[in-house]
Amino acid sequence: MAETLCSEEVTIPFSKAKLGRQIVEVVTSGMYDDPLMILREYIQNSADAIDSTLPEPDEAGSINVVIDPATRTIIIEDNGCGISNQNAEAVLCSMAASTKSSFEARGFRGIGRLGGLGYCDEITFETRSRSSEMVTRVVWDAKKVAFYADQGGSFDLSYLISRCTDTRMIKATPDTPTNFFKVTLRGIRRFHCDDLMSVHAVTRYLSQAAPTSYDYELFPFAAEIENHLSHIAGFRTYNISLNGKPITKPYKKSFPISKETSCHIDSIALFEFCDDDDRSIARGWYAMTNVNGSIPADLNIRGIRMRQGNIEIGDESLFSQFFSEKRFAYWHVGEVHISPSILPNARRDGFKLCHRYENFVEHASLLGMHLRKLCANTAQEKRRILTAERKLAGVETSLRDLSFFVDKNHFQTYTQQLTSEIEAAEEALINPGNDHDAVRRLEKCKNKLHDTLVSPRYLSDEIDGRRLHGIDHKQLITEISRQLILMNALGSSPEKVLHDVLNPYLKNKGVAE
Repeated sequence: MAETLCSEEVTIPFSKAKLGRQIVEVVTSGMYDDPLMILREYIQNSADAIDSTLPEPDEAGSINVVIDPATRTIIIEDNGCGISNQNAEAVLCSMAASTKSSFEARGFRGIGRLGGLGYCDEITFETRSRSSEMVTRVVWDAKKVAFYADQGGSFDLSYLISRCTDTRMIKATPDTPTNFFKVTLRGIRRFHCDDLMSVHAVTRYLSQAAPTSYDYELFPFAAEIENHLSHIAGFRTYNISLNGKPITKPYKKSFPISKETSCHIDSIALFEFCDDDDRSIARGWYAMTNVNGSIPADLNIRGIRMRQGNIEIGDESLFSQFFSEKRFAYWHVGEVHISPSILPNARRDGFKLCHRYENFVEHASLLGMHLRKLCANTAQEKRRILTAERKLAGVETSLRDLSFFVDKNHFQTYTQQLTSEIEAAEEALINPGNDHDAVRRLEKCKNKLHDTLVSPRYLSDEIDGRRLHGIDHKQLITEISRQLILMNALGSSPEKVLHDVLNPYLKNKGVAE
């Protein structure tokens, strides 16, 4: 019986093939953990359309995003090629059917366009490809799509589309752009923090996820970086705005961390990865900062961000897989832009396995090792500076509180001790550079110690004998002992204790400097 079945050819009529509800769920709501990701999908489609219309990177392609919390509406519009009247319905009423080339376009699966169905009540697509055309408008009813997806079983795709979409041709007005594509999401649903309706959250997200430019005024390395990245296939920047305000990448020369401290980017390093045939598969940069530890997440800059076509893949943690200790991934700032020859996965949170990706992994792992070593060197340098600062603090206190030497033995002991502490601090400060605050403190300590030792003052010269007349020796020793115990309990330095205890008996009474 088994042999008969295996040898038989069974033909299944095409009319019996059905679309399972699971594919509808995947396309409309199962793709993205973060609702903000749908904005990335629409923007990458806009970027592809602009590339078709304005193939030269220096031509101004614009993508405008508008958020209206009052009506819970989002609009994304571009000045790309648009879709012709002839093809618009077939393209905009299809599901997971894209004609884009996998290697020439950022989006190529025909999925992202409908990703918004899981986050709103209705999606409207409007487009026009040239001035002689009408405007094609296609409306998807997200509630109806969800209704059919919840029914269970399977159904015909054509039937689903006919029930859930409405297509019309609208006469263009004089104000209608010659070519454009516009997406309108209406009835945005609330998810957790309602980030889709938050201008702040969307700005923060798009500044990293979208293919926008750096801020040339705030980031002095912008031109150098963009010139370096211009040699990787697919890299381009676009004029992207949110509610009329330009969106730029969040990198700057300096970022406040707290009221007292800031993160400074002092310089950058550029790098390139090549495959076995010496063809470039990635280019990038990383920053040298003054932060000796994990950079705060709220700065929106930490991590080596992985990008393709200047659109972020994954998030700040994706590159951490190439660090032996993932925590060190957050000590760094930078980007790696990957060639289109390495394809991202459908969720755009990683890459499809291929030989070129294996080449990339080898290079990325070496970069991770290098950056990890920088972390170790930085941590070691930090410990050295802390050691120097601790020693300098003791020296500064001693020099501030010293008024006189008890005798020559005290002078020699004091000199040796402070000289040793200063030399240890100087040795620890071998690398930080002349602009480091500890270096300036060290020089002040050396100068003050020199001045103190040139003209030493001794106790025998400072005591006012007249103040000791009439004081019983036992009473004097008792009073000094009592003061010693009291001052020691207050945690004062030995020099200050000595000065304060003997101050009543000195020629020039006063307070230690």
